[in-house]
Amino acid sequence: MARPRDERIDHAVLAATSALLRDVGYPALTMEAIAQRAGTTKPAIRRRWKSQRHAVWRPRREACIASLSKGRERGDLRPDLDVDLVLDLFAAPIVFRALFGHRGLEPRFPEDVARAVLSGVGTGETCRRRKSG
Repeated sequence: MARPRDERIDHAVLAATSALLRDVGYPALTMEAIAQRAGTTKPAIRRRWKSQRHAVWRPRREACIASLSKGRERGDLRPDLDVDLVLDLFAAPIVFRALFGHRGLEPRFPEDVARAVLSGVGTGETCRRRKSG
């Protein structure tokens, strides 16, 4: 019989990954560092998650999809909203800064990104010219 899965390791790995992303950034994120900080081994991590994408981003993306869907149902967002595009628009500036390090990830930056995406960055005039031209 197989040993029951220890969910404490799941939580420790996710917490270690989040902390390391804040401390060293995505380019320096390694399985070794995650395992060491979580107090586990690389094989234990690989058994749970086949890739960093799955472990780090999938739960967050699913939560965002649920939030945007609720907003659409309430009428706060356009009914024809392309949820995948909006998620990419939210995430891209944050990932871009984390990868290239050209500017800091100040605590307000994600909120500033969300405001820009939700309010739009073009003017009504720009949209009218584009439709007529």
